[in-house]
Amino acid sequence: RGDHFLGQLREITEKKRRELLNYDRVMQGLIAMLLGYGMKLIVAQRAEILVNQVYSMYQDANSFTMLMAAFFYAVQIYCDFASYSMIAVGVGRLFGFELVQNFKQPYFAKNLTDFWRRWHITLSRWFREYVYIPLGGNRKGQKRMILNTFIVWLLTGLWHGADWNFIIWGMFFFVLLTVEKLFLLDKLERHAILSHIYMLIVIPVSWTIFNISDLPTLGNYIKRLFFLPVKGSVKIDTFPKFLELFGTYWWLLAICAICCTPIPIRLLKRFYKTWVCKILMLALFWLSVYQIASGANNPFLYFRF
Repeated sequence: RGDHFLGQLREITEKKRRELLNYDRVMQGLIAMLLGYGMKLIVAQRAEILVNQVYSMYQDANSFTMLMAAFFYAVQIYCDFASYSMIAVGVGRLFGFELVQNFKQPYFAKNLTDFWRRWHITLSRWFREYVYIPLGGNRKGQKRMILNTFIVWLLTGLWHGADWNFIIWGMFFFVLLTVEKLFLLDKLERHAILSHIYMLIVIPVSWTIFNISDLPTLGNYIKRLFFLPVKGSVKIDTFPKFLELFGTYWWLLAICAICCTPIPIRLLKRFYKTWVCKILMLALFWLSVYQIASGANNPFLYFRF
């Protein structure tokens, strides 16, 4: 919000400019940037290799392979976008600004309502404060609440692009969020295991819709995800391919899972001053530099929007 950022801008006096070189502030900014580059260059881009490999063979891949790719894409888009935000936060801190946290372990959410309080927090807040609430929010009855939710998610889909898959993606969340608010929210909050299973199904499907703009391809991919036959596909046993991919990328799946949790930040805060932590941070730095120098880096996904 303007009042958050512009207020800090006005407070930067000559005295505060001299304080910008404070050692702790500089280190916090550099570490946030380093973690962001590590998530992008090492985790997100490695996950992208498997996702692209499976997408190229989706018509003949079995459902287990497709599910694995869907989970990897969910991690890819999170690590790509969260890293983008962490780098921005780190750069801001170097210049003396405290930027808003944009992610808060979104894959630990128990329902979609909670998920959108944790994912892309700044965009969700913007739509809530400048679209949903001015339209009346949930203050004018159930029917008006449903209409307002529909408008918000139609605009959210269009905000990402003028392709039908983004409209479908927005409507997908509109339907599920409406059903949650009317019938499911209290049940999901009471049953933790059920809520996490629900999220493990809904989130990968939502990102699959988000990622594939060609509607026939999207339809076939969704069929594969749910073990349904695809017209024109070659009926071959591709389960060995799944085992091959899993055997190659299981370690990356473990790293991806860890990166989606608060564990790395907690470990960093606890062991920050130890020499082991400093060596690991230095190795992460040089590995990221190597990835950039070798030309193995791709643009951030959100540069498209």
